[in-house]
Amino acid sequence: FRAARRWLAGHSAGRRVLNTFAYTGFAGLVCAANGAKAVTQLDHGRWCLGVAEGWAAALGLTTEIDRDDFFPAVRQWAGLSVKGRGAQRGGWTRRGERRFDVVILDPPTFTKTRFGAVDIERDYASLAKPALKCLAPGGALLATNHSARVARDPWIASVRRAGEKASAPVCDVTVIEPDADFPSFDGRPPLSCAVFHVA
Repeated sequence: FRAARRWLAGHSAGRRVLNTFAYTGFAGLVCAANGAKAVTQLDHGRWCLGVAEGWAAALGLTTEIDRDDFFPAVRQWAGLSVKGRGAQRGGWTRRGERRFDVVILDPPTFTKTRFGAVDIERDYASLAKPALKCLAPGGALLATNHSARVARDPWIASVRRAGEKASAPVCDVTVIEPDADFPSFDGRPPLSCAVFHVA
């Protein structure tokens, strides 16, 4: 993810950034340190967001900590309905629509939540669609897929299709290659990383 952090450092100034699946928030901190207008760190994990908050304080940076599941938060910001078992049970934060200039989407390989399954091999579109839809005009989605079973070109095509279905068509894609000290001898790096630009 080092090369992706360099891209974020060069494209965060003055922009509103959403870091989904933030974990300990390092990508969001890179944005804050490089002049982002606002950074929202979204994750459902209390411990990891506590680490993110501690690092922000230690570095004198300001970030918004938002402890919630990806699906209800990002789908509502995108203007979409909340689905899954959790939608019927309640107990989730009601939100209005919200737009970001940069969205970071670096999900785990697989996990289940009350609101749906995160499965980067079989259903990346369920993540990409709301992430693209909550972008402001001219925004950028920095997305990753770290499953070696998923080839980069079909994955990029799937994100493009998700944008079309979300009425947030992708107008350009910037592929971020891994650094030279992470070589891929078969030409298929296990980490696919790309920036999807919307008009």
